[in-house]
Amino acid sequence: MKNKWNARVLSLSLAVLLLGACSQTEMETLTQIEGPSIGAIAHQNVRAEITQLMGAALSDPAVAQEVFGMMTQLDPAHPAVSLAALWEINTGRLRGEDLSMDTSYQKQLTPTSSLFISTASHLLTSDPERFPRLSAGITSEGNVQKGSYWEHLLAEDPLQLYQLHSADKSVSSAKSEGLITLTYVPDFETQSNEAWTWDGPGSTPTSVGMVTNDDLFEEAIWVLGPIDPCDLSGGKCDAVEVFPTEQYASQQGAGYLPPPTSAVPLLLPYNVNHEDVFEQDVLSTVIPMIKLNTRSWLGFGATHQKLSFWRASPDGVPSISNGVVVPSGKNYAIGKIRFRAQQASMNLWHPVYLEFDADWNQSENEELLVVFSEHHFSGSASTSAELSAGFDLKEGKIIPTPKATVKVGVTIKAGGTKLRGQQVFSRRQVLATIVGPGLTGLEVTHGNVSYNVKKVSELDFFFTHYYTNL
Repeated sequence: MKNKWNARVLSLSLAVLLLGACSQTEMETLTQIEGPSIGAIAHQNVRAEITQLMGAALSDPAVAQEVFGMMTQLDPAHPAVSLAALWEINTGRLRGEDLSMDTSYQKQLTPTSSLFISTASHLLTSDPERFPRLSAGITSEGNVQKGSYWEHLLAEDPLQLYQLHSADKSVSSAKSEGLITLTYVPDFETQSNEAWTWDGPGSTPTSVGMVTNDDLFEEAIWVLGPIDPCDLSGGKCDAVEVFPTEQYASQQGAGYLPPPTSAVPLLLPYNVNHEDVFEQDVLSTVIPMIKLNTRSWLGFGATHQKLSFWRASPDGVPSISNGVVVPSGKNYAIGKIRFRAQQASMNLWHPVYLEFDADWNQSENEELLVVFSEHHFSGSASTSAELSAGFDLKEGKIIPTPKATVKVGVTIKAGGTKLRGQQVFSRRQVLATIVGPGLTGLEVTHGNVSYNVKKVSELDFFFTHYYTNL
């Protein structure tokens, strides 16, 4: 494995790095996580035990081949299968998984038994001390294969087995000669986790140390992790999935909603003086595309990057309560998108067509763009952050120290949402840098126009403006 490190050393190094950086410049994006909650630890323990069960079962090459075959049924390029499908129960399946993929459900053919179910069931009954939480729960329910224990467990915490690597190396992990390497996604924020290998049936798992997302993308590692509601059968999806421009170049104009006026809007492909766009006219500002330049926003083992965008005036910004972004003051939800983790740091533009402001008036001199990432972890910490702030080190923890002179603030209560960046844009400056290098020195061609690239932290984007003369 690559990129192994000791978590304690990393934390200390990161603290020193942040403190050194904050002594020279002010920080714009702040969060504080004190550690996992009690619920997160409980989930982590169960997921860790399921990982050991899965690894022991998959160490049998025949089981690995069967499971990997199920993983490639929905999307061969992104192998994944729900634990519900593996146990042949209905609760907690991925979208598109149905009973026809189960080995025991064959109306026309002689039913066959699942190698995974028989192997995993034998492991649980023959060595209960190896899986104490699972064995205790199953014993209380009285049925290993289809008992209500697994239904209750997967209803509360829907899980899937997947790989993030390319298909060619993923296949190699199912070969009889290959090692099985497995890790899981904890229920709290982290950039790494321990992984184990199994070398054949009945082998003792060997820890390979901490692995990171880089390892998951570069090597054929099996991952046990949560199912996002957007991927869950019957789940309620709150985000629009977007794809890189190479796949959907011909649809770059799709999805835009015109300004709320009967007059004909005019695209502004040049820089203008904001005073020439009068208050009584309509100026609709759109974010056509975004590009994320880092994988660090993902969280360990994430299958997708999910981002939410908010617009606020300087006297009102969104906040996070119990891990959910909620409005407060004069702010508006622009939209929420997600895209596959494989594209999270590949410098690919993704069409999003988010309407930043349907009518950016002269009276709205400045607007604030706030970006959050959304995850599947929980926590107990809370803090507040200002547009400009520093850090103190108290009792070994990095503590934000907001400046009272700054009136724009964001409240963060730990949960599944993280503040990633916030940036104030003035109407004057934005309209003066529609095209050309501008302050960032970056441009991107869209519709034969070289637009100025703007930034919020590690996120690149650009504005297009539609002017309607009334």
